[in-house]
Amino acid sequence: MTFNSWPARLALAGALAFVWPIMAGTANADPWDDVPGYNEVEVTNLDADDNLTAVLHEMSAFNWTSVTNHDADFNVTTVIYEESADNEVAVNNDYADANHTAVVNEESADNEVAINNDYADGNHTAVVNEESADNEVAVSNDSADDNHTAVTNHESADNEVAVSNDYADENVTWVTNHESADNEIAVSNDSADDNHTAVNNDESADNEVAVSNDYADENVTWVNNHESADNEIAVSNDSADDNHTAVNNDESADNEVAVSNDYADANHTSVINDESTDNEVAVSNDSADENLTSVTNEDSADNEVAVSNDSADDNHTVVNNDESADNEVAVSNDYADENVTWVNNEESADNEVAVSNDSADENVTSVTHEDSADNEVAVSNDYADANHTSVINDESTDNEVAVSNDSADENLTSVINEESADNEVAVSNDYADANHTAVTNEESVNNEVAVSNDYADENVTWVTNNESADNDVAVSNMDSHGNETSVTNDDSTNNAVLVSNTGSDNNGTTISNDDADHTTALVSNLESHDNDTVISNDNTSESTTVVSNNSTHGNTTEVTNDDATNTTTVVADNGTHHNVTTISNSGHGNTTVISNKG
Repeated sequence: MTFNSWPARLALAGALAFVWPIMAGTANADPWDDVPGYNEVEVTNLDADDNLTAVLHEMSAFNWTSVTNHDADFNVTTVIYEESADNEVAVNNDYADANHTAVVNEESADNEVAINNDYADGNHTAVVNEESADNEVAVSNDSADDNHTAVTNHESADNEVAVSNDYADENVTWVTNHESADNEIAVSNDSADDNHTAVNNDESADNEVAVSNDYADENVTWVNNHESADNEIAVSNDSADDNHTAVNNDESADNEVAVSNDYADANHTSVINDESTDNEVAVSNDSADENLTSVTNEDSADNEVAVSNDSADDNHTVVNNDESADNEVAVSNDYADENVTWVNNEESADNEVAVSNDSADENVTSVTHEDSADNEVAVSNDYADANHTSVINDESTDNEVAVSNDSADENLTSVINEESADNEVAVSNDYADANHTAVTNEESVNNEVAVSNDYADENVTWVTNNESADNDVAVSNMDSHGNETSVTNDDSTNNAVLVSNTGSDNNGTTISNDDADHTTALVSNLESHDNDTVISNDNTSESTTVVSNNSTHGNTTEVTNDDATNTTTVVADNGTHHNVTTISNSGHGNTTVISNKG
């Protein structure tokens, strides 16, 4: 009789598994009563096809089972240990195709399972450890194609699982730890293509998962930690292309995730920490192109995220901290071009974000803090050209933003603090040309803005503090040429503006304090030439304006105090020539001082 379908063969194997002890007891007249252990079973099927092997050890200890299907096809092997301990199982299907192997350890302890499908195709392997402890499982499908491996640890502890699919294609590996603890899982798909690996830790603790797809293409890896704690996950796709990795920590704590896609292209990595705490995530796409990385911390706390795309081009990184606290995010795109980084902290607190695009060109960085507090953002685009940086603090407080574009050209920086308080913004474009910086503090209080364009040419700086209070703005264009600076404090109170164009030529400065109270504007064009300064204090009171054009020539200064009260205007053109100063005062209590000594 020949069984041509593997389900039929498995059914027969199960039947044989239960008949076997009865047959053995009849033949030996002493089945299980006096010697409940120390059983040795060895089955060998050499150069044979359509073999069925079933072994059952029930309430036994120190059992050893060996099944060999060498150079044989269409083999079905079933080994069952029920309420047994210290069992060893070895199944060898090398150089054999379409093999089906099932090993079950039920309510058993100290079990060792080794299954070898090397140089064999179309193998199916299933290992189940149910309510078992101290189990060791090793499955090898090396140099074999189209292998399917499933390992399940249900309500089990101290389980070790190792699956190897090296130099093999189209492998599927599935490992489940359900209500289990202290599990160690290692899956290797090195130098293999089109591998699918799924690891599920459900209501489990102290799980360690390592998946390696090095030198392999089109790999898919999925790891899930549901209501689990102290999980460690490492996925490696080094020197491999078109890899997809997904890690999910759902209602979990103390999880560590490391994903490496170094020297690999077109990798997609997704990490989700949902209602989780103390999570650490590290993703590396170094020397790799066209990588997409997504990290989400939702309703989570104390999360640390590090993404590295160094020496890599066209990378996209998305980090989302939604209703989360104490999150740290670090993204590095150094020596990489055309990178896109987006970080969102929504209804979150105590977030720290650091993005580095040093020595990289055409990078886009966006950081958003919505309804958030105590956020710190640092973006570095040093020695990089054509970078775009956007930072938004919407209805947020105590935010600190630092953007550096030093020694970089054609950078665009935008910082918005809307309905926010106690915000600090620092933008540096030193030794950089053609930079555009825009800072907006709308309906905000206690904001501090500092923009530096020192030793840089053709920079444009725009700062707006509309309907805001207690704002301080400082813009420095020292030893720079062709700079345009605009500061607006309309409908604001207690605002201070300092613009320095020292040692610079052809600078244009415009300051508007319309409908504002107690504003102070200071513009310094010391040792600078051909500068234009325009200051408007319309409908203001208690405003002070100081313009210094000392040791300069060809400067034009215009100050307007229309319908103003108790304003003070000072213009100093000492040691200068060919300067034009125009001051217009209408209202009452206005004071004007002009000095043209020398």
